[in-house]
Amino acid sequence: MDSIVSDVAPPLLQVLTDHICRSFSLHSAEGSVEEEMEAVELALRAFQACTMQTLARLRTRQNELVPVHRLPNELLGAIFVLAGSTSFQVSGWPASFSISQVCKLWRQVALNTPRLWMNIDVSAGDELASIYVERSGTAPLNLSVNFGVLPSQDDKTREIYWSRYADRWSRLSIQNPSPITTSQDCALRWLTHSAPILEALEISTQQRFGRQRSLDVSLDIQMPRLREVKLAGLYLPLTLPIFRGLTILHLTRIMYTFMTAISLLRVLVECPALEELRFDLLVIEGGSDRDEIPGNTMPEIVDLSHLRVITLRHLPVRTTQYLLVHIAIPPRAALEVLLDCLQPDEDLTHTLPPNLTHLSNLFSVTALEFFVTPSSGTRACFLRGRDAAGASLLSISVRKNNNNAPVQRIMASLGPSLSIMPLRAFVLHLYANGRWSASAFCRTLDYFPSIKALAFHECHQKFLKALAYSNGRAVCPSLEALMISDCAIPNHALAHLVWSRTAHNKDLGSGMVCLKSVHLYGPLYADNTAAALSPYAEASWDPEKLTELEE
Repeated sequence: MDSIVSDVAPPLLQVLTDHICRSFSLHSAEGSVEEEMEAVELALRAFQACTMQTLARLRTRQNELVPVHRLPNELLGAIFVLAGSTSFQVSGWPASFSISQVCKLWRQVALNTPRLWMNIDVSAGDELASIYVERSGTAPLNLSVNFGVLPSQDDKTREIYWSRYADRWSRLSIQNPSPITTSQDCALRWLTHSAPILEALEISTQQRFGRQRSLDVSLDIQMPRLREVKLAGLYLPLTLPIFRGLTILHLTRIMYTFMTAISLLRVLVECPALEELRFDLLVIEGGSDRDEIPGNTMPEIVDLSHLRVITLRHLPVRTTQYLLVHIAIPPRAALEVLLDCLQPDEDLTHTLPPNLTHLSNLFSVTALEFFVTPSSGTRACFLRGRDAAGASLLSISVRKNNNNAPVQRIMASLGPSLSIMPLRAFVLHLYANGRWSASAFCRTLDYFPSIKALAFHECHQKFLKALAYSNGRAVCPSLEALMISDCAIPNHALAHLVWSRTAHNKDLGSGMVCLKSVHLYGPLYADNTAAALSPYAEASWDPEKLTELEE
């Protein structure tokens, strides 16, 4: 660079200066120093301008050679639409605005792609929303309204303004943090407009529970293409036409009458193509959790052959059981149940149906994990069932309630409730309380004679010792593999267990499968424990703890 400045640049600048002087009849050699400085400055500005033009042209050419600029405009616009559908922002600006500022080509493509501007946050301000409406052309609109950040005096004006575009609404999300009744009615007024192409409706309030009450608005809802409804803290009558033909239904924090469970099932009858169902914190008024729903009002089993996910969370136990009694679940659907209100005499038999044949997903569960939450006080537990490919098909969580720890009751009721599952593997996590019954644990395993693999992670040694073959009997007669992670069991007791289930035990029953392998995990077995077991079965040791089931 120094040689360029000292050797190359001065002659070039002098040539350019002389050329400018000749072109403009300047005689800097005969004139003043000021004229000579003017000629040099003019030459410098000309040189800089020419350089910038050349660099701009080269950068443009370089950009044109980038692979993204060789994409057809239609494909580039489709990519923009995908980016614009996210909540991604640059310096506080939505993705669509940021995209339109990258370069001339991108701006041209962005402005000619109406679907890039279809996601409108009404809460961002009227000016910005109007820009989106103009650029969206005739594309469907996905509106998001948050009453918590909008001036309440403008609610009616804003609703009237957007009702002009109701024929273009595709998705409508209304967030209403205020528990004030008038604000809730204002949210409901958006439902009084005919929305012929609306496909998804979501309304959420911060009210503790949505209750049935007289409304200040008349809900004449005309939304024939509605397929997704999510309501949280807002009561709407289940007889409304919006609860028909749905593929997704979420109802959260809503208070219904005691007989509403029947109405919920009738809604499902009207939605045979339902794919996702979620009932969360539904409170049933007017009856006790232990009251029976009259048998003559029960509908037939609702067959939801398209269902992918069904979630029942924080419901009364009897309501959960009632719904599961009357809903047929297809083989690939995932069932999630969360219980936090079990009474001292309740367990899984009060939650799951007595007859599970219509819950087809359970017939695909081949691996079950039983977790106990690590807690110094009251414990809770949950189950996770997976198929042979590892997909989760069953999740049951039981949380502590009033210092009641239902771990033993859930374990004891596991077999009678879910014996139809063809389990091949069972994993026990943190089953470490020495006061819990080993015989109850063995009785549970007796319901699943097809188990071939057992895994224990940080469990009490008594549950491992209970697996030993003695007096002509042993649990899990098909057991072939045993996995142990951080269970404090003496080497001699572990060796006896392994020996008792192999051909080395001459008293082993004829119907028993010999244990073939033992896999140890964690630092507790670093002292050649595996070597002590190797005379009886294939044994291995891994210093890392076992946290996931290994097939």
